[in-house]
Amino acid sequence: MKRKTLLYIFILALSVYTLTSYGGIRCPDSEVVFRVAESIADGNGFEVRDLEIWPGFGVARGKDGKLYTSYPPFESILLAPFIKIAKPINETEWYKEATIPISHFAGKGIGAVFLGIPEADFKPHALRFSVSFFNVVIGALQVLLFWLIVFKIFQNETVATALAAVFGFATMAWHYSGTFMSEPLATLLVLLSFYSLVKVDRSFQQSSISHKSLLISGLSLGLAVATHSTALAFAPFFGLYALYCCWQSRKSKELVAGVVVWSASLVLILGLFGYYNYYRFGSFFQMGHSLTVYNQVNFAQPFSTAFWSSLYQLLFGYGKGLFLFSPVVILGLVTWHRFHKFAPFLSILLMATVFARIIFISCFEMWHAGFCLGPRYLLMIVPFLILPFGMWLKEQLEKQRWQSLYVVAVGIWLCIVEQTYFAIGEIFFYYQMVKDNGVRVGVDLFKDDLIYIDKNLSPLFHLFEAPRAPYLLTFVPLSSEALLIIGALLWLAAVVVWMNRIRRKDLQLV
Repeated sequence: MKRKTLLYIFILALSVYTLTSYGGIRCPDSEVVFRVAESIADGNGFEVRDLEIWPGFGVARGKDGKLYTSYPPFESILLAPFIKIAKPINETEWYKEATIPISHFAGKGIGAVFLGIPEADFKPHALRFSVSFFNVVIGALQVLLFWLIVFKIFQNETVATALAAVFGFATMAWHYSGTFMSEPLATLLVLLSFYSLVKVDRSFQQSSISHKSLLISGLSLGLAVATHSTALAFAPFFGLYALYCCWQSRKSKELVAGVVVWSASLVLILGLFGYYNYYRFGSFFQMGHSLTVYNQVNFAQPFSTAFWSSLYQLLFGYGKGLFLFSPVVILGLVTWHRFHKFAPFLSILLMATVFARIIFISCFEMWHAGFCLGPRYLLMIVPFLILPFGMWLKEQLEKQRWQSLYVVAVGIWLCIVEQTYFAIGEIFFYYQMVKDNGVRVGVDLFKDDLIYIDKNLSPLFHLFEAPRAPYLLTFVPLSSEALLIIGALLWLAAVVVWMNRIRRKDLQLV
């Protein structure tokens, strides 16, 4: 039954994410990552071509005079084989007989999209289209892995399925599966690292310390850092969790050996990442951010005026607030005390992990993460905010408190409807449109981050003013509003059918 459920979850996530995938690259960060992957596929190493319409973005001169990206390399490394396969297919010019979405930073890109400049060469757009579904698979694997984590902790298939669905369709994870951003891969690797530790936690099952699991955990977290450098913030907390899991054995040899395995595997990847930096810029700690023209990393003083403003906007702001763009995480917060009684150590650890990341991102000058949906830099902690809700859900199911469950199900459905809205809309086009409107009237919307904090500019209310984003849905001859209504009704039917099925199943057990 478990394997069949996992298969259904994966197929559902893969299908929904495919339906709402952009089919191209819409942001400059992702374009730079793609170009590094293309360079690797062509045998040119990590050298990267500058963006034609935004020279200097995301790149810096290395010690050899060549251009290199300031972004970590792992996503580019994974993408390279897919690009290598897609290039010969591209040479057949299949795209001339198809309608290919335009990637904003390839060819005429934005000029073709916003100014109506004819795009004569769709070859680069077709190549990006061919590999654009990378995050669709990564996103579906995220949902699958989260199901395994929840099941391992609560030992309840219904709870695991419900929380996996909440994470997959009621949070920003859905939207980002359709983009080319690096957050889905980084989140997947963080979840894999965490899952490998949960597997050896004796609080949930009697098991001996598995050095293989500890090895996978350390390697996965290291690769997460090599995908998105901010994943390093998880290291002290996961390290403490690894120490706790090894300490449970009460054997000094297992304690020392386990900690060494976890730490050594993490350090190995970080060492390779450091050498990658040294190879490009002559220093193990120089990732290139301080050498770029546009995206240098600057931090505000903790608990300064700028810090408190960023913290408020990250959590409650109309443009980027977590509780507005993924309100379902509130379920985890209000039920956290139940999870704390069940697993006090893990509860404190996860709370500290979440708190530390929010504080760290609030100190970051680019806390808003630019043209993207919601608080992109907080995406990696979303599954950990949802996880505690599983304890409440398990208790309600065991006590058959159906009234409470149906009320919560309605709330979750509303959150899914909101994410359907985000999945249909085109956030990158929207922000570009808002920026251009500001330029026309002589207003600098980037001053004091006005474009990200002004209620009147929030994509929460105006996203459908931009064109529809998903490639496949552009062929549907209905308005975005009509698609949203249809999607809401389909999700409502799915929630009702699933709830009634679970209720009948539990009543049969009484």
